[in-house]
Amino acid sequence: MDGNKINPKKKKFLTVTAVSALTVLVAVTGAVVAFMTKTVESRANNFTFVTADVELKEPKWDPENPPVVTPGQTVDKDPTVTNTGETPLYVFLEVKIPCAEVQTVKEDKTLGEKKLTNLLSFTKNENWIKVSPEDGTSVYENDKDGKEKYSIEVYAYSEELAPKSETNSTSSALFDNVTYANVVEGEPNDRLNFDMPIAVYAIQSENVAEISGTTDAEKLKKAYQLYLK
Repeated sequence: MDGNKINPKKKKFLTVTAVSALTVLVAVTGAVVAFMTKTVESRANNFTFVTADVELKEPKWDPENPPVVTPGQTVDKDPTVTNTGETPLYVFLEVKIPCAEVQTVKEDKTLGEKKLTNLLSFTKNENWIKVSPEDGTSVYENDKDGKEKYSIEVYAYSEELAPKSETNSTSSALFDNVTYANVVEGEPNDRLNFDMPIAVYAIQSENVAEISGTTDAEKLKKAYQLYLK
């Protein structure tokens, strides 16, 4: 078998989607205040003869008591993935970061230029590998109505997730918190609501082992590119 290819009969990806909604309210004074809420929609398509399933969770997030966040503030948010199936898996998280044409305040308190800016930011944790896009590039997507724009980033968990009930069946968090951009008062002025969709992709470990590459990082990047094709 060609080491650069995955047998189509064996390539099995699953998808689970969680949506973290961020609602921005403009107060009477004109200051921007944001309330974060979360809804979860899960769906999984099993193409295997064994149970293959994943679950996306955010242990630190309490949807019943959403925090109030202001521009520049950081709040806890920690997406993790659990293998709830019966076969070892490698998992990927696709994060759609809401973005808009806004003006921000720099660290020295001066105003930056108005440009397309990610409204939420985070720092990835160890054991997660960025597989898309390549450094120095960006991938954008509009929602189906063309009203909201997202910057898309994909990360692979570097360790295999064992089958359910085993100690290493859950990943570490992709990130521990998110920070709302330090936008100028009243911006973005054309949208009061935005969300941060996160999707999980999973592939059976045996398929990753068949891909050529000297490191797991190389194999996982190739696995994702093959999935896109």
